[in-house]
Amino acid sequence: MPMKEIVKFDLSARPMHPDMLDVTVNPLSAGEVMKLHVETGYQHDGKSRLTAINDRVQRPVPRYWLGRSAEGVMWRFRHDLPDLLCEELETISRNEKTRETPSDYLFGPTLDAAKYQAILDRHEQTSTLWNGPV
Repeated sequence: MPMKEIVKFDLSARPMHPDMLDVTVNPLSAGEVMKLHVETGYQHDGKSRLTAINDRVQRPVPRYWLGRSAEGVMWRFRHDLPDLLCEELETISRNEKTRETPSDYLFGPTLDAAKYQAILDRHEQTSTLWNGPV
């Protein structure tokens, strides 16, 4: 079987349209990326509560979601959690911002993982804890 020829194109010398020279790129901030992450990963109700996962595989929606970025912390609650429980979770979520270094802040464990679990367990026993970069 004959080998296929690999063709490479060098567009660096190609003249650009004048309108393309005035393009300003505004990269998203870390907070904006985190917001896009949660908004595209989950369906939300009018109170920004999680109602479904945007995936073909219908998995259970987490009762509580916390995301950290270099700009701060963002959290969401499942639509059926009581308001009082959400207020408690929000109070300790706000303390997630207190870190010594960016490395601790972005990659370290949550400050109060046991407190989160205890609050959630009062509503319903926690069966799965997930911690990860995505």
